[in-house]
Amino acid sequence: MIFLNLKKLLLVFLIVPLLSGCSLSETNTEMPTEGPVVASELPSTSSTETALCDSLAAIFSGAFQAEMPTTTASFRDILSEQTVNGCLSMLSVPSENIPSLEDAISLSDAILKTNGWEEDIRYSAGGASGSMIGYRQNDSLCLVTTELAPVDDSLCSADEPFSICMDRLSAEQKNYKVTLSCAVLQDSSVGTGNLPKADFSGFLPPAITDELVQSMVLMGIPPMIPSSFMIGDEMVLHANVLSMEEGLYEISIDFGEDCDEASVCHFGVLAGSLTSGNELYSTPNIFVDVERSVPVTLINGITGYYIEGLCEASCSDSLIVWNQDFYQYIIGSDAASQAFLLDVVNSALTNQAP
Repeated sequence: MIFLNLKKLLLVFLIVPLLSGCSLSETNTEMPTEGPVVASELPSTSSTETALCDSLAAIFSGAFQAEMPTTTASFRDILSEQTVNGCLSMLSVPSENIPSLEDAISLSDAILKTNGWEEDIRYSAGGASGSMIGYRQNDSLCLVTTELAPVDDSLCSADEPFSICMDRLSAEQKNYKVTLSCAVLQDSSVGTGNLPKADFSGFLPPAITDELVQSMVLMGIPPMIPSSFMIGDEMVLHANVLSMEEGLYEISIDFGEDCDEASVCHFGVLAGSLTSGNELYSTPNIFVDVERSVPVTLINGITGYYIEGLCEASCSDSLIVWNQDFYQYIIGSDAASQAFLLDVVNSALTNQAP
């Protein structure tokens, strides 16, 4: 079995020159059309519209040791709602050549960042099958999808969970697929005007302080805060910050300041993060078991997903996860029933200023 040496491959990013005539700031681009596209089916294209992808595809080809043909495509930016001409590049490499999906994603990320691209977390999305990450350089935007997939879709049945299918297949039956979809946008300040304002002026339960809300707002996420946690004496609850960074907040709700999520004093969780798709995903401190999720209907016709907590030596949080606008929200409570969590989540959805 041949594994790529990722440290050695990083040298490729530094020494492989950009193709002549492929100036990243002078190129027009677009995004993939809907429906699966197989790399071998892409026509060989040579035009100014593909120059942006051509320059990156040359580096990806060397790093992944696979051909990466380029074609023109229509690019739709979900934030600015621009549709422009652009390019699409795809490669496929046997899974036995790369140790893990995380390594494949890290390799894609390193290529972009080593060549002067900056991540734009507003386009980030991911799940069990892979990730999509957005990158910017001047007026150019590239969406990079790195995923693990069967070499033939028929190898996985429609009702079989993805992770189970991947575990069942041999390395020869799986590929890593990387897709570049790039464009030069007409407005480099894309997207900021279309995001809902990160603000909150609803009712705060005792556990949530004004200072905590301001921190959540500064992360760029409109806070989703229940008006009540549905227990008798809410004065005993305290909010402990698990993560607070750009595009993400994770809060543990506990019985006391020093609980540190110990099961004996843990009550639940609140989380909000930027997303650009409908796929559910885990956050750094909250595992979202998509395979056990059950669809539920929230107020205003929003579809959420209930994941029941598991109890062994201790119990995990039951969760309701949903996507709203450009954000994924998670509200959970220790081994809570679906009915209890629906009450808490719906109180958060109605706890907004008119």
